[in-house]
Amino acid sequence: MNGRVTGPRHLGGPLEKRVLCRGRDCSGPRRSIHLALQPWPSTINFLTESSRPMSVSGLQPSHLHRRGSTFGRSVGEAGRHHPHKDHIHPKDRARTNYSGRTRPVFANAKMLSDRLSHYSEDEVDHTSILLFASPNSLKEGSGWMKTFSSLATKGLIKTVAIDEAHEIEQSGRSFRKEFVEAAKSLDLLIKSMPQPVPRLLMSATFRRSDYESVASVFEMNNVAVMQGPLARRSTKFEFFVEGNPAKSLVKSARAHITLHPDKQQMWYCNSRTACEGALLDKAELLIDKHLPQCHHPSSAQSFTGGDGMKMKTGLMDFFTRFGELQGIACVHEDGTVSFPKISILTATSAANCGVSSNHLSMAMHKGFPFTIYDLVQEQGRVNRTQRMPDCFYQVHASFNCFVSAFVRIMTNSESTERVRLAKHLFDVLTFLVTPSQCYHRVIERYFEWDNHTPGSCNNMCSYCCGDFNNFTGKFHRRQLEGVLTGVFSTKVSVTVDELKKAIRDAKSKVFVKPSKSMGQIHAIMLQLVANGIVKMGISDSSKVGKEKLSVRDVELKLATVTHESILTPAHMVSSMYSNMNFV
Repeated sequence: MNGRVTGPRHLGGPLEKRVLCRGRDCSGPRRSIHLALQPWPSTINFLTESSRPMSVSGLQPSHLHRRGSTFGRSVGEAGRHHPHKDHIHPKDRARTNYSGRTRPVFANAKMLSDRLSHYSEDEVDHTSILLFASPNSLKEGSGWMKTFSSLATKGLIKTVAIDEAHEIEQSGRSFRKEFVEAAKSLDLLIKSMPQPVPRLLMSATFRRSDYESVASVFEMNNVAVMQGPLARRSTKFEFFVEGNPAKSLVKSARAHITLHPDKQQMWYCNSRTACEGALLDKAELLIDKHLPQCHHPSSAQSFTGGDGMKMKTGLMDFFTRFGELQGIACVHEDGTVSFPKISILTATSAANCGVSSNHLSMAMHKGFPFTIYDLVQEQGRVNRTQRMPDCFYQVHASFNCFVSAFVRIMTNSESTERVRLAKHLFDVLTFLVTPSQCYHRVIERYFEWDNHTPGSCNNMCSYCCGDFNNFTGKFHRRQLEGVLTGVFSTKVSVTVDELKKAIRDAKSKVFVKPSKSMGQIHAIMLQLVANGIVKMGISDSSKVGKEKLSVRDVELKLATVTHESILTPAHMVSSMYSNMNFV
């Protein structure tokens, strides 16, 4: 979790331990339990007070590993060898596989209780337990809530931590309501404790409004906030507009994988079907053609919300450590056997907030991320060490991609959520297609509470490189005004295809240097919508909030503005074309 945090992701460093409210230290006394709420599967390592390493994995709803390895190494890395098997408890050794790797052992609260009964008195006195809990395990009526309530009233829970805390506000309203329910359950647990305990909120994308919303749930006052810069300026941020964004994405991926065959890529898409189908097929074809398959074969895998918890955890582990997929054997002509590694992961936003590979040098999104939060989480998958050269985050989009995202939002059954999510989407659109300053700087200002990294990024984004001027190339504003006047002269609203056709038919007059591709046309339509010259809506209001809504129901209208005290069509006002490359 590079960038800004309100607390430590790894409970280890002396400085990181003291970012909690109420002035309490998160290390806790002996015989203590630290409860961590985490919406995504991941792994955390920490040292017990006896300096024995322990690894805890946050699966459904809580699983405990014990292993001997150096602090800070992932479970995946330890899976290849076990230098200190004597540190494995005998009850755990029976569950250890051939490589010495320990598997999750707790499926329910009773198993946890039975397991702890096998600790010796010395182990009990020198052990702290980091217990991961999924949001579902904190639901009212959950079998785990009885155990959690008992631990809380006995004063055994010494720290409560929430990872990716921004999800409570951003996803908890409609998409994942269990996040809000889990937060409220944690609040009830805290209130039942004999004395206050530290509460730790962690996120790289945590705005002040998110903090205020979450803090109100827990009635937190005088909270200590630890915040670092969000700057990711060593990753080049590029935006491309094309008629066929998938083709553009594959072209960039091919160029990068040819230069860096030993690095990984992530291809994001808003559609689960595309991630598991067409996009995955393109990734596999690219690997077959451009990656050597001699000693370390590569593969492409999809990662979506439809995958089960075990599948997600396994994929995340293999991808993060760039490990070999043991279940897929490749037999070579010389008789040797090898196992492929995941070089390309096609994913939806389900892969955010968890995938952390030091080998990932490029992430790309086909279409528009729904929010700036999603965009930054995707960008944050790249260059985790901040020391890797030639790292990229790219967005490849078209006007059709934006329409699809808009329609998906308008199928939401709650009107307040439609308004909120549509605002987020239009913020992304304006940020990308009509930039007025450095992309990196805008992101930093969006999330940072203080100004940590002033100035531009030194040509590490499409704005600072001047590439944003090439979205449309130069165009004649007066000619475009004429096209818009003509297409809307007989109709109050038109379809997406009608406006696209009108601009395409006049492109030799509109654009100073017309391109053979459709990218110019898609870009200028996106800019017209971003600047409010053309308004997007739904032609049949009875379909709003229903699944049967489709892109065919989208209509475009000319906006009107008050100019010099007169109500004027927006496309006739020159100031409406700000940050567009017109003559």
